[in-house]
Amino acid sequence: MAMILTWGGLGLSGLLAAAAMVYLWAARPETGNSRDGWAPWVNGLLAGMLVFVVLSWSLPAVGIVLSAVRAGRGSNSARVTLAGVLSFCAMTHGGMVVTFLSAWMESVPASEGRPGYDWNLMSAMPWVLLAAQAVCCAIAIAVVILLVVPATNRYFSPGPGKRFITPA
Repeated sequence: MAMILTWGGLGLSGLLAAAAMVYLWAARPETGNSRDGWAPWVNGLLAGMLVFVVLSWSLPAVGIVLSAVRAGRGSNSARVTLAGVLSFCAMTHGGMVVTFLSAWMESVPASEGRPGYDWNLMSAMPWVLLAAQAVCCAIAIAVVILLVVPATNRYFSPGPGKRFITPA
C-alpha cells in the first residue's frame, strides 16, 4: 500500500508542478511593449523561476523513484531513506498550504485603497493547486506512517546476516 501511495503521490506532485508552471506563465503580469525595459526582466525572472520549479521537483523525484524501487524489493535502508525524503516532502507541501492560507487570510482587496494582494480569488486554479498540495501532504504523511510502523519490519530485510531487534 505504501508503494502504491508513493507512486500516486509522485504522479500527483508532478501534475501539480506542471499545473503551477502553466499557471505562473499564464498569469504573468502584462509588461507592455518590450522597449520599456521591463519585459525582458520579468520574462527572464519568470523563466528562472520555472527552471527552479523543474529542478526542485525533479531532484527529489529521482531520489524517491530510486528509494521506492529498492524499498519495493525489501531493502530496509531504502525504506528509511524513502521515509526521510517523504517526511521532507510532507513538510514542504504542508508549508505551502499554510503559507497560501495565511497570505490569503491576511490579504485585503486592493480596491479598498490599502496595499494588499490583488489575487483573483474567484479563479479556481489557485484553489485547485492548494487542494493538490494538501493531498500531496496527506499522501506523504500516510506513506511515512506506513513505512515506520513496526509491522513493516516483517517485509523488509535489515541486510545479509542481520536481524531486527525484537522488543522483549
